[in-house]
Amino acid sequence: MGSGRLLGGLGVLIYAIFVLLPASSTQAIVWPWVLIWQTGLFCLALVALLRLWRRQPPFWLLGNKLDWAISLLFIALCLSAIFAQFPAQATWNSCIGFALIAAIYATHNYLHQTGSLNWLLSFQGGLSLVFIVESLVLWIVNTLAPNLSQLSQLRSLGINLNFDFSDIESRNWAPIGHQNYVAGFLMLAIPLLIGLAIAQPRRRTIWGVGVGLGCIALYTTSSRGGFLGISVLLVFGILVLLLRSKARLQVLLGGMGAIAVTVILIAFNNRLQSLVSALLSGRGSNELLYRIIAAYTGRQIGLDNIAFGAGPGSAALFYQRYRPDWAGREAEMMFQLHSTPVQIWAELGSLGALAAAIAIFAILGLFVRLHFSSTWRSDRQQQIITYALFGGLLAYAVQAITDYQLDVFAISGSLVIFTASFAYIGQIHGDRKERVILGDYPQPRRWLAGTMTVLFMAAIVWIVPVDAAWHFASVGFNFLGDIEFDARNGDLDRSKEDLQKFKQNLQRAHELASWEPYYPYQLGWNLGNLSGVYPDLEFRNQLKREGLEWLQKGIKVNPYQEFGYNSAAWLSLSNDSPKEAEKFFRSALELVPAKRGLFYGLGLSLLRQGKDTGTDAIAREWLNDPIFITSPIWNLANSQSSILKETVKIFNNLPSALTALRERSIASQSVQKLDTLYDRLLKTTPQNSDLFAQLQHTRAVIDWWLGRPGALERMRKAGNPTAQILADALESKQANIQTAIDRPSTPGAMAIAAWFKSDRRSDLLKQAWAMANRRLPGKEDLQIISAMTERMDRSKSLDEWLRKPLLPNDPLVLRFRRERTGFGVLSRHDDSPIPVIDYLQVESNAIVSTFFADLFPTQGTLALSGI
Repeated sequence: MGSGRLLGGLGVLIYAIFVLLPASSTQAIVWPWVLIWQTGLFCLALVALLRLWRRQPPFWLLGNKLDWAISLLFIALCLSAIFAQFPAQATWNSCIGFALIAAIYATHNYLHQTGSLNWLLSFQGGLSLVFIVESLVLWIVNTLAPNLSQLSQLRSLGINLNFDFSDIESRNWAPIGHQNYVAGFLMLAIPLLIGLAIAQPRRRTIWGVGVGLGCIALYTTSSRGGFLGISVLLVFGILVLLLRSKARLQVLLGGMGAIAVTVILIAFNNRLQSLVSALLSGRGSNELLYRIIAAYTGRQIGLDNIAFGAGPGSAALFYQRYRPDWAGREAEMMFQLHSTPVQIWAELGSLGALAAAIAIFAILGLFVRLHFSSTWRSDRQQQIITYALFGGLLAYAVQAITDYQLDVFAISGSLVIFTASFAYIGQIHGDRKERVILGDYPQPRRWLAGTMTVLFMAAIVWIVPVDAAWHFASVGFNFLGDIEFDARNGDLDRSKEDLQKFKQNLQRAHELASWEPYYPYQLGWNLGNLSGVYPDLEFRNQLKREGLEWLQKGIKVNPYQEFGYNSAAWLSLSNDSPKEAEKFFRSALELVPAKRGLFYGLGLSLLRQGKDTGTDAIAREWLNDPIFITSPIWNLANSQSSILKETVKIFNNLPSALTALRERSIASQSVQKLDTLYDRLLKTTPQNSDLFAQLQHTRAVIDWWLGRPGALERMRKAGNPTAQILADALESKQANIQTAIDRPSTPGAMAIAAWFKSDRRSDLLKQAWAMANRRLPGKEDLQIISAMTERMDRSKSLDEWLRKPLLPNDPLVLRFRRERTGFGVLSRHDDSPIPVIDYLQVESNAIVSTFFADLFPTQGTLALSGI
């Protein structure tokens, strides 16, 4: 224990666990795994601290200017946390950074003490090999096999779909939890395995198999950053061999072959192929836009906090404040900025960026200086290992441009080993002047040890209540499932008892970590949501009031999260407080103007106050989310008879939001406002732009839905293939669409074919449903398909089948509440069920939303001015 070997061994064991633990990136934010990785970092930091206190052995610094970079990074973390708007979150993340820095020095000193570089890298190589095998096995068992089975089942219905890497569910997530994280780890693992295969002839077969399997695993991730990193690594390897090998012709031919194989693999990967095609066409892609939005937001955060950044871990808290309005509905939420340089700039500012730049130049300088070392040139094995380590760092640096992964312990732990090992090689083969130790300077060493000990103890004292809060919250969430189950089954006393336990645990968590918005947000949202399960009106209202109070506490802790305002707005509206709801809706719209449901909620709150401007807000909701105009809550089959047929209820047991409002006072006025908005946009948008064409198409489709003359001809001219086929089908121009009818390739075309082929109507609608959802229809789905078929049999025209108003109890009225995917990850907590996006129950037309959703593309974002 005194030497630190036991502590170091425990730290390495925990690191290995987080390399191999399935979904480790999300498990790391779940109790009690939080405590486990903290223990690992605690052990490694304590090893470095014990080494610093011991008198006899020297404490080795990294040398070669790397210590300057780390010292500056340490200062940047401290100053950034001190001046951060959210200092507690910054302190939490800074403590993790301090522990990782300590781990680098602990590993570096271990190498100097034992000289076990070969053993350490062999351990890392073996761990990487197990990781790769586990990755492929889990992907094959949990992803590939079920996907292929599902595709085979779809073929039984006559639907021929291929395995599609563009579907995120098809990519290799295992074991870390996300395909980009797996690719990031492989950027470090593959070059290391290549180096071990060359440096260790006796184990060459084992390491060689690892390289081959690693490349296969990388391909299954379909990670663009991973392919970019491996391509750079390939070029680096070819250059090294050309400079070091005498058989340069063979190297050149082999390198060209490897490049050709890489190009072929990219060509056969539909996700990478679509990205290349989009870039070549100059249109980009949605996934590329996602990163452009993140980069823009990170740049703005950094510019507003240019010296020390917004604080470590603050990007998720500030993201929606700085997110640009032109982002529309893309990238509404993020917990990281998908680029390590951007993340460092946003969170650590100029000082952090300077520290990163010094580190990069220090590593490059060390790599170059080693080539002038006589001892290094005479040690072939060390040369191979050096190239492997540098190649891994280079490949990962390229990957890091497209993603931020330093909070993934499998990757940050690997970077600790690579950095410490590379610095160790630089010390033993470098200039003696670069061998920096603290053994010859007892006073500075003792002072440093004392300072680090104080900081270490302070960090532990600070973290204890944070962990306690996490524990109480985790316990509280265990009662959530029983609360609703017991209430719906009549056991109200037991349900209320569990509800009280849930409240007490979450309240305790908030008391211990009052700076964390997660606890009041979760408590507030769940109290409001659970109010709907109790029959007692007074108790329901009490829960809604308590929920609103807690949501407001969450907003006070973090005022830059749309979730809090959104939930508080709908809860206020259900409490018959439209003025308060209006305030919350406006605040939410300032953060995410294109969020579905916000303009609609604002319109309801204004109309409930008797303000006519509510119709402007509803019109903007239709412009923002055009398919919403087809919702069964509206009856807009004829523009001369526009009525608000049925309003959305916030909960099933609550009164209608607009009971007293009649036709033409809402719907028809909103349609007129929508026309005005389209006229204005079409006048101000360049006619040769994609947006202009999209606006023309969407307006033509909406005019058709409203029953306006000339709409079908405008749908044809807009150029949308689905719109053109539908327009011809609606006018019974069967000859123009015979190919689409005979060989339909989209859900919409299959639905149209079902109209013309009455003998195959049911089968075609079933195929269309299966293709749209990429799965066989279940029992409930078959009931919907049956209702579609019966409706089509009764309809006199295709137009009637599509546009005839649906009755409230019609099976074709789909009712659901949108899920806020990523709330847990966004909050860096994943212990609880994910809340739905808001209290709004969405109602959609099953026919339109399933088969013809692409007719109603999102128009982007809107300004709030004028409402």
